[in-house]
Amino acid sequence: MVTALGVSMGLTSAAIMSRGTVRQKERWALPLLTLEKIGAWAITEPGSGSDAFGGMKSTARKEGDEYVLSGSKTFITNGPYADTIVFICKLDDGKTDPKERKIVSFVLDRGMSGLTQSKPLRKMGLHASPTGELFLDEVRVGRDRLIGETEDQPRSASKETFTMERTGVAAMALGIVEQCLEHRGHLAVVARVAHDHPGLTVGHGFRGATGVAGHCHDDPGRAAPAWAIQMIA
Repeated sequence: MVTALGVSMGLTSAAIMSRGTVRQKERWALPLLTLEKIGAWAITEPGSGSDAFGGMKSTARKEGDEYVLSGSKTFITNGPYADTIVFICKLDDGKTDPKERKIVSFVLDRGMSGLTQSKPLRKMGLHASPTGELFLDEVRVGRDRLIGETEDQPRSASKETFTMERTGVAAMALGIVEQCLEHRGHLAVVARVAHDHPGLTVGHGFRGATGVAGHCHDDPGRAAPAWAIQMIA
């Protein structure tokens, strides 16, 4: 849940607040910051990992007063349910080498023609943080959706947003490690009790345990060894 909120209120709104126009901030960032809407920050693609810009295939092609967006994104936090999406892509001017093209960002709304949001991907963990794919097939947008309403957006702008994300991920990872260490000690005690006293069931919230901590499954009235009760507590 922290990851989902962080991406919505942090990355997505920050991208708009840091580089967007006043009108864009009021239209899209404010509803994200007040939790009225869910946001997603879309940069990762199937063929690009840590080299997000070098391997980026998604493009924005200008046609008249509009931009035509095409491409796909994957592992996008909040992707399946996002109301507001910051879509990062390369500006295809038909001349510049793909690796040297400008990086631009657009704000998209759920339900736009040509935009498909996948169902949540199945993951081993972080189930409270939905992750999905985005597919854009000739999505037409006006200049008002181009963040800052300018094509001159330095790549460093997106990298600064990455820095914010990494700070949050580091704190989250530390919390996960601390919890793993805490539970590891308890699981070790449960395993020792089960090994030394096969007839003893140590409940303490573990699946399959039918008795309370420190009592025997076969004889609920028989207490577990004092050392086991002390270690479990």
